[in-house]
Amino acid sequence: SKARGVSIRPALAVELFRGFGLSVGMDIVSASLTWSHNLFFNLANYPLPQDMGVESRHALSGRGLGFVAGILWKALPTVQIGARYQSQVGIDYKGDNVFYFWRGTAYYPIPDPYGGMTYVMELLNRFYRPQHVTGRQTFPREIACGIALNPFSRLSFYAEAQWDRWSEFGEWSFRSTNPDSELTEAFKSVDEEFYGVSPDYGTQGVTLGLKDTIKLKAGLEFRPGRYLAVRAGFARGRSAVDDANLSAVYPDLALNVYTLGLGFDGPVFSIFNEEEKINDMSIDVFARYSSAGPATSTLPGFEIGYDSNRLVVGLGVGLVF
Repeated sequence: SKARGVSIRPALAVELFRGFGLSVGMDIVSASLTWSHNLFFNLANYPLPQDMGVESRHALSGRGLGFVAGILWKALPTVQIGARYQSQVGIDYKGDNVFYFWRGTAYYPIPDPYGGMTYVMELLNRFYRPQHVTGRQTFPREIACGIALNPFSRLSFYAEAQWDRWSEFGEWSFRSTNPDSELTEAFKSVDEEFYGVSPDYGTQGVTLGLKDTIKLKAGLEFRPGRYLAVRAGFARGRSAVDDANLSAVYPDLALNVYTLGLGFDGPVFSIFNEEEKINDMSIDVFARYSSAGPATSTLPGFEIGYDSNRLVVGLGVGLVF
């Protein structure tokens, strides 16, 4: 499974009065997703030696609109308080569902309702037909509030709490635009009665069971010199999925994130004249390590263990000429 989203956010910010700012914006979201999973085919009246594997592939895309708003209040020269709100964005997906067959028992002979014999592959080609499908998901609402404290000229503290309404996301479920009785014209009622099966793939999906989450973030910055800054941060995010719904579609885990950084922001002087300033430069380096504790799914048939660790190192350089 793979879900992607691209958001374009034009925004406008104004200072309503000294020390108090307000911003509003719009989210223009374009999203796409793909999902491949296995179905298993057999015949009630003429059982095959083993189930025939069928790979079902979905590819859909859609668009949606939302809005955002934020406030920033400089209560004191050393205290700033901010909050932001991001609305939910509903995405109506449209796309296609196609099927690919494993060759395990593809050429196993079976009786034909019209006399003689046929092969499983021929039957599969009539039973599974490509479908136009639709689905709906909702990118969740998000509310965050934070505070920045600068009690000393060289020391700053930051803290933030973020609430995500993942319970609004909906299910990972996609439905054919055709009713169940019209999924395929090639597999007729006489075939259904003869083989004891009928097309049942009109709706395919997985129960996600997502729940709301809260993320807590904290950081500090210390300036040992005029142009140098040392930074550190920590974030803790809860899982949106409990063990009963943990699956390969969305194996979300509780996450701890640790960050260390070093920054330089100051002037650059000419090598020919040490008193001649030629531009301003910023250099930032950071290392971020995230760790998700192991969790084991209790979903029947999918008792899989999950774990995650990630290390990111970054470098940024800026020049103002």
